[in-house]
Amino acid sequence: MCGALTAALLLTAAAAFAGPQEKKYKDDAEFPFSDAAFKAVAANDWQKALPALETWKQKYPESDWKQDRDFYILQGYFATKQLDQALSFGSEFIDRDLPALFKDKASLGKVAGAYFIVISAAAQLMEKDATTEQLATGDKAAHKLLDFAPVYFMPANMPTGQTAQAFEQAKQQMLNLANGYLLQEDVLPGQKAEAKKDCPAAETAFTKALNNYPNNTYISRHLASAYNCDQKPFLAMYEFARTAAIDPTQGKTTDGDKFLASTRKMYVALHGGDDGYEELLAAAKATPIPPSDFKIMTSEERRAKAAEAFAKENPELARWQGIKTNLKQQGATLFQSMKGAEVPGLMATIADAQPACHSKELILYVPEPDNTSKTAEITLKLDAPLTGQPEIGATIRFAAVADSFTAEPFMVAMSTSKDKIQGLKETPCTPASAHKKK
Repeated sequence: MCGALTAALLLTAAAAFAGPQEKKYKDDAEFPFSDAAFKAVAANDWQKALPALETWKQKYPESDWKQDRDFYILQGYFATKQLDQALSFGSEFIDRDLPALFKDKASLGKVAGAYFIVISAAAQLMEKDATTEQLATGDKAAHKLLDFAPVYFMPANMPTGQTAQAFEQAKQQMLNLANGYLLQEDVLPGQKAEAKKDCPAAETAFTKALNNYPNNTYISRHLASAYNCDQKPFLAMYEFARTAAIDPTQGKTTDGDKFLASTRKMYVALHGGDDGYEELLAAAKATPIPPSDFKIMTSEERRAKAAEAFAKENPELARWQGIKTNLKQQGATLFQSMKGAEVPGLMATIADAQPACHSKELILYVPEPDNTSKTAEITLKLDAPLTGQPEIGATIRFAAVADSFTAEPFMVAMSTSKDKIQGLKETPCTPASAHKKK
């Protein structure tokens, strides 16, 4: 993460390592040590600078340049990729009252630079396997930088020779790193649990992170995945909806239109329709975490509710639907239990009669909503011929005994008597009909 050094150097480039004139060498022998360090730092040669700085510190621990020297030692550890050392040394260094130690304009940038370097080192180790202590050091530095930035990044503190644009860029770079570190620190436990497929732990961690960063849709999206992993589809749907409502691009990392389309499709698959979807988006946008008992009516529940309403309003049709469904699923096995038993409360429409006059059989179709082709499914055998001609298209209600069943084409033969039929309409047979009968 060379950006840490870039930002730090932007702030400290104008700060002469020699410092203010009142700083003095302890004796003439200190100069060679400091001179070697000066030259190596100025050349940005950290392989030489770091050992020169450490040797100088060993020989003169209480030098007038102690604080400046320690800042560059910190920078040297980071530049030479000794991240463990940078955090170990940096943890103590940033605990000092740095704003008081670097209070002149020429060196004040070292305060922000020190915090920035420590955060950067912790962030790099976080990507590997940082210890709890190292993560805590990065956290401490991030909070210190966020507190210090508003105080430091003022026009009066802009280093000599630096442009306002460069000063502002350094500020944004530092704030982005500090905020990004704290965010990553919050989501790290969830990511680790996710990698281990520990669904409850991932859910707990991402819930905590989302409470801290309620508008971060990366967290909402991963919390949704944790809910799904934990077999909680309704809570997952809520978080997918929140992601769609807040920022479907998830920080410009995802095609927003595709995510919106897939989220709506997911809702329709779960619910059985898109009714209520806009209300879900509004509710999810208003509150980051759903109630633990949050629920969406599923497509199965919708069908069951519709079937219940249909059965209540059309009991005869619902009864036939139940018989037909079970016969199609279980076939002859089920019919054996029905055979010879009277089935009450049926309703059907006459499609044909055999013969047309003095009929002995009525061919019926059941006027179900999905039977638009009026396919006949019942053959109703009468125990005695009718006295007239039945009205084709009349709807009757009846009770009958099941006689036989064929699966293909689907047909149930039943027998009954005229007194068990309601709604049967007859007209006298015409001479032509009577002649045909002979």
